[in-house]
Amino acid sequence: MVLVTLESKPIFPNMTVVTHIVEVVEDHQKCGSRGRPPDEVNEKKTDSLYFVIPLWRGSGYVTMFLQVQMPQMILTGLEDYKARGTQTSPYFTITYYKEFAETKNPVLIRRDIVLTSKLSNLEAKWLLETAQSFYLNDVRYKLVERFNKETRF
Repeated sequence: MVLVTLESKPIFPNMTVVTHIVEVVEDHQKCGSRGRPPDEVNEKKTDSLYFVIPLWRGSGYVTMFLQVQMPQMILTGLEDYKARGTQTSPYFTITYYKEFAETKNPVLIRRDIVLTSKLSNLEAKWLLETAQSFYLNDVRYKLVERFNKETRF
């Protein structure tokens, strides 16, 4: 896996700096798909669009809200999402570029930290790995399915 950090720059005057990081995964099977074709993984992700991930911070946790709209995953704080709904700014986005997966084998993963005041680079990396582990591991994915299909409000 190769990490390439691109130039950081502000995107809006009222927003903090965006950090662009592209990960090149040389073998798309090492993304955690265990030989599943990318289409099957995409189909699975469109079936269960939401999940929550606890993020350890200080002496407690912050709950992150994950929305999956392949080829993107969008994360924001659950409290912000509850307060602002669809108007909430994302803290962090993940974009998958699978154009080369079938012919050349690499999958590009772009991580954008939109609000650096809310999320560190290390936290973003951990969230990426954790989100992938829940959506690509069959045992863990059952928790995502239950969250989407059996949650009662």
